[in-house]
Amino acid sequence: MDRLLALLKHGDPEGTKLATLGPDHAQGVPAILELMAADDRRFVQTTCLEALLSIGAGAEAAPAITHAIKSRDPAVVNVAALAMWKIGPDKSAGFDRLLQQAQNNVTALQLLRRAPPLPADLAADLSRTQPLRILAALGEPMRAALPRIKAALDAPTADERIAAANALYHVSGNLQPALDHLAIEFRTENYFLRQRIHIVWVDMISAHPDAMKTELKKLAKSEHAAVAEMARSMIRD
Repeated sequence: MDRLLALLKHGDPEGTKLATLGPDHAQGVPAILELMAADDRRFVQTTCLEALLSIGAGAEAAPAITHAIKSRDPAVVNVAALAMWKIGPDKSAGFDRLLQQAQNNVTALQLLRRAPPLPADLAADLSRTQPLRILAALGEPMRAALPRIKAALDAPTADERIAAANALYHVSGNLQPALDHLAIEFRTENYFLRQRIHIVWVDMISAHPDAMKTELKKLAKSEHAAVAEMARSMIRD
């Protein structure tokens, strides 16, 4: 712990391993809080906040988290909001701040995936009100939104249809039929839309490697050259 804190303080990338130490290192929380109070650099603050999350710090971390969430650095605010939501003094305020940040911030959107269990009434409300990308980030607790998500698969723009397929996968937890819809959309000539689809496929293969590779082998035989080549490249990787 002391070595990693020293490395982090001196900007050594190895110091970021502090973020993954886990609950067996609770005795190091005071030193982490001391470093946070002394050094407001982004990589120090975010690593220390992640360390507090990994350790499962208690009430002693509340002042540091409350201070960090007021930072002018959005990257620090994002992780601080997650920390406040999961271990902080005001869980609802942490969630509200992270949800607000996630509307227009990709990093916050990724952090939203690390949601602790949501109360049923909150999940129901979010299912009705949040855009597709938020539903995808929150995943299976948003199952009440599945009818709305499925309807969006027929949206007039490819961008909306891709977002709907992504949300369908993350909320339903099933590869099909999201994969089929994405394979159809991949036939576009738009490079940026293909990149978006590839990102979703990477998520899928990370979560379901065996099932996804089976499906990719089928797509590798597609009559559409771009679809077949992407499937083959993902199988090789």
